[in-house]
Amino acid sequence: MAALSGLYTESDGREDGCRQAMGILCDRSCSVDGRRWHALGGGINGYVYALALYKGNLYAGGDFTQAGEVAVNGLAVWDGASWSAVGDGVGAMQGTYKGIVRALAVTDDALYIGGDFTSLHDLATLDIARWDGRKLTALGDGLGDVDYGGVMDATGYGSIYALAAGPDGSLYAGGDFTSAGNREPLRVNSVARWDGRSWEALGSGLEKTYGKGEVRALAVDDAGTLYAGGQFVAAGGEPAASIAQWDGRRWQPVGSGLGTDSVYAYVNSLAVVGDALYAGGGMASIGGKKVAGLAIWQAGKWAGVGDGLRNGYDGALALHPDGAGGFYAGGAFTGAGGVFSRNLARWNGKRWSSLGKGIVPNSSVRALAWDGRNLFLGGSFSTVEEGAEKVTVNGLLLWDRARPTNAILSVGATKWA
Repeated sequence: MAALSGLYTESDGREDGCRQAMGILCDRSCSVDGRRWHALGGGINGYVYALALYKGNLYAGGDFTQAGEVAVNGLAVWDGASWSAVGDGVGAMQGTYKGIVRALAVTDDALYIGGDFTSLHDLATLDIARWDGRKLTALGDGLGDVDYGGVMDATGYGSIYALAAGPDGSLYAGGDFTSAGNREPLRVNSVARWDGRSWEALGSGLEKTYGKGEVRALAVDDAGTLYAGGQFVAAGGEPAASIAQWDGRRWQPVGSGLGTDSVYAYVNSLAVVGDALYAGGGMASIGGKKVAGLAIWQAGKWAGVGDGLRNGYDGALALHPDGAGGFYAGGAFTGAGGVFSRNLARWNGKRWSSLGKGIVPNSSVRALAWDGRNLFLGGSFSTVEEGAEKVTVNGLLLWDRARPTNAILSVGATKWA
């Protein structure tokens, strides 16, 4: 996909020129030029949990009902000038519950959408659907739990938290579910593979001491190895402390994993960068090594990433390669290594750096997307700081690393290229 370079127009460099283009406030949608955050359209009125770039558009998924002035119900599309919906969005059959999108992935020339829902627009589907830009299709009977009659529970119990593309165009899904619906429910235990026609189990899946495990993150390396992170004690019946790998035939632990330091330890995010696997989450140690919310698996051993993340109970909630051998980390923290960097930081392989002043306290970055030049951020934040001023942003931001630091950018004036 080409870089989304047509998104911006430069103002005259004056602060008021930028503000006129932005409309001052930037509800859950902003950009930053290397020094300053800017708006990205009219924003979103809830939390953003997932981002994906597909066919030149930015898709945002989460727990919200409006983007700009448009009713969207959990799934919104930004085309560079305005927000739009994918039909009626996601919905749930249970009275007070609304549909939530928690994961997005692109593979097989399609966008896959996962979360907590029983429908997407006029398509009845449990927690997952495929969108090719024009048409929605279900993936079998979806993913969820079975009811007492041994059939898929149509009320939508079960959740998908992570999606990952396989090198062969297949799709991996992870979350909190027991079964995959083909013609008859297939026991999968929190992780499954879609081959384009039907669901497949990956061995006996992932388990806690009692029942199914919970998968919060998935990543696939160049060799096709699948990594799963979350909260579980076994993978394929073998001990695995909250992180495991699937080679296409069997599960194996990744070193000693999170060990038994805390029953509350878990993995929230994974990213493969070169020959290294990065894992973020609520962890104080991994593989016997002390870490602070973030670790690296390389050459058969675990290590910390610099001095890790400061004051981040959940560690890194989102990780994304930066295209230059490093990665971006988002979450709820106050610093990375010795660098003051609230909720967002970059690791270049050797050291940490900040991106502006980051996001204000009592908030978090939960989703990242990268188009080769621009970094998109989604989460549960509401403001960013510009000097002594706080600007309302509400959950979605954009950082343009390629622009000179003295450029002032405005957003939404032109279509994406």
